[in-house]
Amino acid sequence: MEVEIRTIVGKEIFEKLRSIGAKKISETFQTDRYWACPEMFKKLGYTFLLRIRTDKNGHTLSYKGAKLKIDGVWEEYELNIDRVTEAEKMLTDMGFENFINLKKKRITFNLKNFHIEIDEFENFGTVLELETKCDSEMAAKAKTEMKKFLISIGVKEKDIREKGSLALILEKVNSPYKKFFKN
Repeated sequence: MEVEIRTIVGKEIFEKLRSIGAKKISETFQTDRYWACPEMFKKLGYTFLLRIRTDKNGHTLSYKGAKLKIDGVWEEYELNIDRVTEAEKMLTDMGFENFINLKKKRITFNLKNFHIEIDEFENFGTVLELETKCDSEMAAKAKTEMKKFLISIGVKEKDIREKGSLALILEKVNSPYKKFFKN
């Protein structure tokens, strides 16, 4: 299980992370193409998305499902793909719609048991995502520890979001898909 929280940050976050010993792991540019099918949401009773990501390592197809209906908690599966055009045709033929495309620079850090990603989105801003993995029974405890960490580095509690970056962006651009992606 993946547990995530995030906050909008400024450039000063990089120095703050370095000062507390966060280890920079990578820096990459990513293009994400998001796909969804509202009819499937209704049938299954929860939302999910499919994402095709392109970066320097190639292409991945990801499933992120909100089956547990807990903000910031997703089931996630990924697989490498070689033929993006064919994958997109398959999704379209199955009734999925490509509802948004995002470009970003991602800088990744590790600190303790946290995975930290700083995403500089084209036309949106910079978001820090704090992530950890745990069993579903430990998700609430993990979220509490993550919030304490962010507060310890100067983030105001009111600025911590459980909504995903995608949900925040869909709200900002007033997408009709915003009603489906609440977490």
